[in-house]
Amino acid sequence: MVSLILSVIMATLMYFINAWNKNTKPHERKKRKMREKVELVISRTKAELRKSVELDIPDQSEFLKNGSIQHVVWMEEMAELQQAISKEMRGKLNRDNLVEETADVIICIIQLCEENNITAEELQSMINYKHERNLKRQKESDLYD
Repeated sequence: MVSLILSVIMATLMYFINAWNKNTKPHERKKRKMREKVELVISRTKAELRKSVELDIPDQSEFLKNGSIQHVVWMEEMAELQQAISKEMRGKLNRDNLVEETADVIICIIQLCEENNITAEELQSMINYKHERNLKRQKESDLYD
């Protein structure tokens, strides 16, 4: 399940990075450097995902009793990860903060899955679909020309 969640996070990161590059229209040299950084992050992430990841995540049901307040917490945690990624992209990496925020988001995703009865099979099916769609978009994108 954790591998699936990391795959979802990687796909989400790719989406935001692609959208950011398309919207900012950076100078070609900057674009090339950004593409190299993205490819490095992706290759590192893929290498980590290929490892057998075993995390012992405690039962999250206690936090799900908070109702809609927990939804706000999820949004806040995801925004904090987004901010950590943004800082990394600007060359201001705080690795400890990035690890912390990634852990928070993984916990949030697990809570979200538990609350909505989302199965590993459903996630895997959607990850496969999104992966194929992203490959198609990547081939069509001028970002990777």
